[in-house]
Amino acid sequence: MKKALSKHKRTHATIMYIPENESCIRSLRIPVWFPRVITAAVAVLAIVSLVSGFMLNSLNLKYSISSQDIEALTKINNRQKVEIDRLKEGAAEIQRQLEENFKALQEVKKAVGIEEKEDNSTETSPQSSTIDSAPAGSTLTALYTVSTVAVEGSAIKSNDKYNDMAADISYMKTYHVSLLSEVKLQKEAIEKSSVSINKQVIKMSTIPSIRPVEGRISAGFGYRKNPFTNRGKEFHKGMDFAAPYGTNVAVTADGTVLFASWQSGYGRLAVVAHGNGISTLYAHNSKLLVKKGDKVTKGQIIAKVGSTGRSTGPHLHYEVKVNGKSVDPSNYIK
Repeated sequence: MKKALSKHKRTHATIMYIPENESCIRSLRIPVWFPRVITAAVAVLAIVSLVSGFMLNSLNLKYSISSQDIEALTKINNRQKVEIDRLKEGAAEIQRQLEENFKALQEVKKAVGIEEKEDNSTETSPQSSTIDSAPAGSTLTALYTVSTVAVEGSAIKSNDKYNDMAADISYMKTYHVSLLSEVKLQKEAIEKSSVSINKQVIKMSTIPSIRPVEGRISAGFGYRKNPFTNRGKEFHKGMDFAAPYGTNVAVTADGTVLFASWQSGYGRLAVVAHGNGISTLYAHNSKLLVKKGDKVTKGQIIAKVGSTGRSTGPHLHYEVKVNGKSVDPSNYIK
């Protein structure tokens, strides 16, 4: 009997309770292992909760760090895009300036009559390094496209795009160095050309090329009837310009006044030497505004139209001489 009671106590437990508003006693019989199971379950739940909390906290931390990294890379990409845009604009401006300088140099050479000689080392067109001729995949347009994609793309690939944009910036800086080298070469070419241009300009300034007076041409170079007798022929060594009395007379090229006085037949006469054996003569003036030895520049007023000397009326007699021989002035009027 004792043994049976002992065995019953080990396997079950009885809980006795009196419900509220009732007088009878109720009992609940449960196995003795049930409290242990409940305790173990609570312990397991607590452990699972702790582990889950730790893992969730770890994931939140990693997400926070990743978000910060993505934000930092996005800022870097944005800065790199701005730098690429700045370098792109700078390169385009340098390229444009190079092309304008080259065209201006060619126009100046053409204007002063300098023949272009092939010189691949210094005077090649800056178009040789334009955007279109850059290596495939490395043009400025491609760089701009790559930089735009890098900024607007998925954040997961931000690091790769950061590296791509860094490579783009590196290329842009290399391109800038190339353009600056070309600027240096162009500067040397301009300095080299400026010597010949200056010489040509000086030469051109000493060659008669403008009309000495505003007026109609009343007589040309060559044989003509005698203006006084209207009979026979005489050789006219210059060109006559009919103009009102007192009209300004301009020297047709830079030079030095050789003569400025009265001479029989020519009246008040001015003779200007221009160098290279060229001289010009201005006759029948009413007034001379220069004297012997004066330096004059093309277009400078040196006399006033008159009718002094052997003349039939107010006009300018204009002559051009090369090595002392009269030549047709019309060949020296543009």
